[in-house]
Amino acid sequence: MNRIEFIRKEEKKYHDYCYDNYKLFEEGSWLHKPVKTVIDLISLFDGKDDLSVLDLGSGVGRNSIPLAQAIKENGGTVVCVDLLDSALQKLNQYSEEYEVKEVIQTEKADIGNYDIKPNNFDFIVAVSSLEHVQSEEVFGKVVQRMADGTKYNGINYIIVNSEVEEIDMDTNKKLDALMNGDKHSNRRNDE
Repeated sequence: MNRIEFIRKEEKKYHDYCYDNYKLFEEGSWLHKPVKTVIDLISLFDGKDDLSVLDLGSGVGRNSIPLAQAIKENGGTVVCVDLLDSALQKLNQYSEEYEVKEVIQTEKADIGNYDIKPNNFDFIVAVSSLEHVQSEEVFGKVVQRMADGTKYNGINYIIVNSEVEEIDMDTNKKLDALMNGDKHSNRRNDE
């Protein structure tokens, strides 16, 4: 098993555990609330009809559900892409529970290979997901596809975990971190 396969296996175990043991929007885990900036940014589109949103690495809907609630009345769509079946199953369940099923569209895919149609989305979100692609080269390609897939005056919002330190709790020895990266926000208005 290579390093990427190992990391993905460990990430799957971690996320499956979280999704099984913590409920969306209940205190006790990072699933308890959406990222504030994501919610703040969607308000820039208030009143716009047929808003198209892409959430790369959507998980169970921590950001997707509130985004769907925000755009539901104006006929918008939130496309939610994740690699984990467990995430997409819970997302479908939560989208019914929060009455946004008709707004949410799920797609199982590796975001490193996901085809984003050019000029297709008003808002693309990638929260703590891009650091899990296979290489820096793939990372660059995904960011380029995001930029190409964003409509004029659309927004890309990216959070990448960086400066992560992992320490063995028994030995107090530093371990190789299973992720790395930076944080950026970019509004496309170059046309």
